[in-house]
Amino acid sequence: MPSLIARLATAEASLGIQLALLVLHALLWHVITTWAAKRIAPWCQAQPWIERFRARAGATLRRGYGIQFKDEDDMFALVTLVAAILCVHLTGGLLCVPALLAKRPSSLVVALAAHGSLVEAGWELSDVFIRVTGVLGMRGPRGRAENPHGLVLLLLCHHAVAVTMVVPMNANAMLRTDRDYHELSFLLQAAAFVAGFSQLYGFTLDCDTEQGLRRMRLSVFFSWFSAVWSRGYRYLIVAWRLWRRVCATQSTTMALGGAVGLAGMTLFNLAINIDTTRKLVKFINVRSNAGAQDVFDGASKKTR
Repeated sequence: MPSLIARLATAEASLGIQLALLVLHALLWHVITTWAAKRIAPWCQAQPWIERFRARAGATLRRGYGIQFKDEDDMFALVTLVAAILCVHLTGGLLCVPALLAKRPSSLVVALAAHGSLVEAGWELSDVFIRVTGVLGMRGPRGRAENPHGLVLLLLCHHAVAVTMVVPMNANAMLRTDRDYHELSFLLQAAAFVAGFSQLYGFTLDCDTEQGLRRMRLSVFFSWFSAVWSRGYRYLIVAWRLWRRVCATQSTTMALGGAVGLAGMTLFNLAINIDTTRKLVKFINVRSNAGAQDVFDGASKKTR
């Protein structure tokens, strides 16, 4: 009989072990992201580009996703938290790579991929707890201020797929070895890191210089391409195939849960792709910082 530590390390295909791992990952990544965000914020504040970074980030949240904060400091805190979360996404995505490269799904690569998916699901579980306690006022007025309705709705769509699918998938001896499952986890995590950090980098650039403008266009392109590929074209193919396999298990609960989760993620992906495509098209005519801010603000001016 394997020890409990061995069962946890190998991400054993049992509901009890998967639930235990989900809680452990939630605690781990909540501590790490909170710690990292608190250190990212002062570093950003000390940079010469901080004002345009804050302006562009705030405009993106308002214009692209309908998220409006009453306090700009709450907005900035969210953005620095997102930077930390993107690193978590990268970790989870990379854990899925061995399973994608392996010709046959060995127990080791399957365990790594299972932990990779749990990285995302665990962090999301911790975030659900933070958001719910904030919205319900359990953390006072500050908690409500940190959770505007637009943000809560967006995160509800984003968190649905991992919260509903990861534990059942990992606990299923057949589905946990599925390559499409591993690829979907990789796409929604590692590719999100590329798209997210490309955009954050673009927030820092000085578009009044030729070099800054060129780099901005490249960052917008990379953000758009990775989003369209991982959250558009490839996502639809892989998600559909995976859901068909879930349906083949003849588990109505898993099929319905998967449908709800994938529907939520599809809406989230749609918002991402609309925002990145809008910026890609409009940045063709941008010539300055003022013009760049017009794009983020959603202004109609064609060139500045």
